[in-house]
Amino acid sequence: MKSSEIRDMQVNPKISIIINNYNYARFLPAAIESALGQTYLNMELLVVDDGSTDDSRTIIQSYEGRLKAIYKENGGQASAFNLGLLHSTGEIVIFLDSDDVLAPGCLEEVAQSFISDSELVCTRWYLENIDQDGRKLNSTNPPQGVDVPTGSLNSQILKTGWRFNNPPTSGNAFLKSCLEQFFPIPEEMTRCADVYLFANVAVRGRIGMISKVLGCYRQNLASTSHHMLSRVKVLREVLAADITDRSLIAFFGQKSNTKNQIRNYWVTVGDEVLRRILLKFAQNHCLPKDMYCPISVSNFLNSHTLAKNIKYCIGLLFVILAPSERIAFWGAGTLLGKHNLWGVKRIY
Repeated sequence: MKSSEIRDMQVNPKISIIINNYNYARFLPAAIESALGQTYLNMELLVVDDGSTDDSRTIIQSYEGRLKAIYKENGGQASAFNLGLLHSTGEIVIFLDSDDVLAPGCLEEVAQSFISDSELVCTRWYLENIDQDGRKLNSTNPPQGVDVPTGSLNSQILKTGWRFNNPPTSGNAFLKSCLEQFFPIPEEMTRCADVYLFANVAVRGRIGMISKVLGCYRQNLASTSHHMLSRVKVLREVLAADITDRSLIAFFGQKSNTKNQIRNYWVTVGDEVLRRILLKFAQNHCLPKDMYCPISVSNFLNSHTLAKNIKYCIGLLFVILAPSERIAFWGAGTLLGKHNLWGVKRIY
């Protein structure tokens, strides 16, 4: 990326906040108010309503004149991102989930971060975990103290893949000219479009990190079933990972005879175990045609650390012995740390 792309906006870059919403009328006002309450004035707010059937549209209409409302039929997260970006006019873009909020000074920090580094394509910050009622959970996402990679990540991604600690969607700001290099996001990614977003930004320039808490991330702790894995959830996650893998292999321009070798190193224990559960219990015609098949056991074992290999083998054993899909997903969710033995999400 050329520094001249940033130089024109050094004084006062315009920032677009895009809220994507689907049936979150309960939380939407807080998200909107947090965007409108920013101390940084050169900004715009867009709310993309993805076919809500609750009171969301009434709430959005009550802010007429203060935001740009975009209404669409339900199409999922990727389609909402795509439409929001298309209608945005800022040089920097924040995708704010409709159940999250930004701190009043967030945009001030974001603007200064981009001004300070002419090669930056994304800057990130910590979000404080809160419950459904807005009560603080005394933790952040990502946890403070864990490694959050910054700088140019191409070499790291090429060797070990695109999975690394990253704040949720609402804890990131992106250079719009960078997003335009790979948007639109494939709209079959009705969920988990953020993984495609994070990975494709990370290979296109420098990534920054603001070491401050600049918003809140709402954890849904009310329903145990919300955290348990199911076929629908797993299909979405696995398909998102596969589409993201393909996009980055294409970006790096690898020759066809090296693609499988790269994927051997990129695949995770979670992806492989979940793929095998799907293949065992779901009928083939229920699976997307472009879903990767698991790599061979020998290729996985030869490409990963001892700790990952042990976890992988435990997962394979459970897949073989599990008498039903429900039990298999429960065991996988526990093994992968998605929830505890009782199906309750872990908050760190």
